[in-house]
Amino acid sequence: MVKVKKPASFQYATVPRLLPDGGTVLVMGSGQSLNQADVDFAHAHSDAVIAVNDSYKLAPHATALYAGDAHWYGWHKGCERAHKIGSVEYPAFTGRFRYCLGKTPQYSGIQMLRRGPQTGLTLNPQMLALGLNSVYAAINMAVHFGATRVVLLGVDMYGAHFFGAHLNKTLPPFALCLQRFATLVDPLRAIGVEAINCTPKSALKCFRMASLDDVWPSGDFVPAALSEPDQQTIHVSGDLQ
Repeated sequence: MVKVKKPASFQYATVPRLLPDGGTVLVMGSGQSLNQADVDFAHAHSDAVIAVNDSYKLAPHATALYAGDAHWYGWHKGCERAHKIGSVEYPAFTGRFRYCLGKTPQYSGIQMLRRGPQTGLTLNPQMLALGLNSVYAAINMAVHFGATRVVLLGVDMYGAHFFGAHLNKTLPPFALCLQRFATLVDPLRAIGVEAINCTPKSALKCFRMASLDDVWPSGDFVPAALSEPDQQTIHVSGDLQ
């Protein structure tokens, strides 16, 4: 009798607590203001970096790449190697983690997380609150990493992307996204996390606005120690909404 091998059961990923003692996590959106000089400065002064969607083009060695939609990884062939979309050139992503909210079995190494609430914040490290916007979800990821400060860059919340247009020509529903971002303010404050928006002329006003020089005065940076994910166990349950 031939035994039929059962397929391995699917398991959601767990975002590791890389900063058990706290630290600064840079979250990069792909708004039209994003530029290489600002990215390089903020990257060099951050303890961890989350690149959202095409923003990884300017930071291919970020700590994590996050794209909520599986089709984005399809457009970019999993970001496994350098490629072009139209006339825009993209490098391979060489950072530690790639995350998505959809299944991408054709690409190895992309980890899938659970969809969380549309508003507020979740403390379940297998889940991200959504907010109709990938930057919103990436802020929640930064909390899972252990951030005590989240710096936003390239989060214009109006207009085009810095790289041009997505293949499907879509833009976020900016007005609705701004409403959802406002629901993050109190939950972040409740757990002692400060969010600072360093995007010039951003429409996102619910977080403190500052320049990169204000956040990091000359010489004012001591890197935090990153934990290895296979050595870090997280015991957190429940949502904060």
